[in-house]
Amino acid sequence: MSVAATAAMGRPDRGSTILAGDVGGTKTDLSLLALSAEGGLQPVRRATIPSGEFSDLSELLTRFLGDDPAPSVAALGVPGPVLGGTVRLTNLPWTIEPAEVSRRTGIDRVILVNDLAAAAQGVLALGPEDVAVLNPGVERAGHRALVAAGTGLGQAILFWDGARYHPAASEGGHTGFGPRDEEQVSLHRFLAARHDRVSWERVVSGPGLESIYEFLVLERGMPANEEVDARVRAGGDLAAAVGDAGIGAECGTCRYAVDLFLRLYGAESANLALTTLATGGIYLWGGIIRKLLPRAMDGPFLEGYLDVGRFRALLEEIPVRIVLDDRAAIAGAAQIAMQSVAGARWRGDDDSRESES
Repeated sequence: MSVAATAAMGRPDRGSTILAGDVGGTKTDLSLLALSAEGGLQPVRRATIPSGEFSDLSELLTRFLGDDPAPSVAALGVPGPVLGGTVRLTNLPWTIEPAEVSRRTGIDRVILVNDLAAAAQGVLALGPEDVAVLNPGVERAGHRALVAAGTGLGQAILFWDGARYHPAASEGGHTGFGPRDEEQVSLHRFLAARHDRVSWERVVSGPGLESIYEFLVLERGMPANEEVDARVRAGGDLAAAVGDAGIGAECGTCRYAVDLFLRLYGAESANLALTTLATGGIYLWGGIIRKLLPRAMDGPFLEGYLDVGRFRALLEEIPVRIVLDDRAAIAGAAQIAMQSVAGARWRGDDDSRESES
């Protein structure tokens, strides 16, 4: 377990802290926060923990809390739909029941919310310094949407009612991949031979970048990169290796794979923008897009995003921003926990109202 930061303060009393978390298929970020007399929050301890090293969430949380008193509330963003009090994670073999987590960890109240809905809540607090602008568009009030490629492809919506925003979860990443040209048709055919169904998550995600690279090498006959292959043989992640090499100029196949990945990322972001009429902006979140930021700024993403025919003028007016703060979901989860402490139930999406212990 790698501790990201530790505040210099004494051991907190029971009931004086809340826990905010972002549970991912690869890693889980956690922040233990102390409630101040003024109603604010003070960091006690933060950690980033490999999720796959634990059999379930309760075991992971118990390890993180150690000898500290259990917090009064835990708000946790989780990858997958939150339905009826039980969550089966999309990219991790865990089933989470809030009451069971509460019983095993001693946390008084456990709130589960879709991870992208939590991140969307956090997006509302971002400042100009927290984002990189891909498309300035036109600043206006309106619905916003969040797209996050990582282990999977997460999406969320911020509905604008004329006075405030309402975060809502989505599983739009699992809608069917729609190829736009002959190359993408070939990619779809390549993936269909591997999977029963080809969703957008199969191409716009870490595993998707791996598949695109393999498609170019195995199907298109482009040369594999020796350094990438060596990293993978040494136990490295293929997507990370392709991404690193694709940002530079040392691997033409990797650069092509990254550019195709970004065009597809842009295409699916355009789909969500049109589906939700997100005139308030599209936000891109996650480690992959931050890592590929130098290449994304060069144009491939916007090529895919603006390739919408008659609606190009509309999408040109919708701002597109990359979230640089990797703890947006933690910030959103902390806000949800604070709402709970204040006596307000989280109503970011209907499903999560049934997912509290």
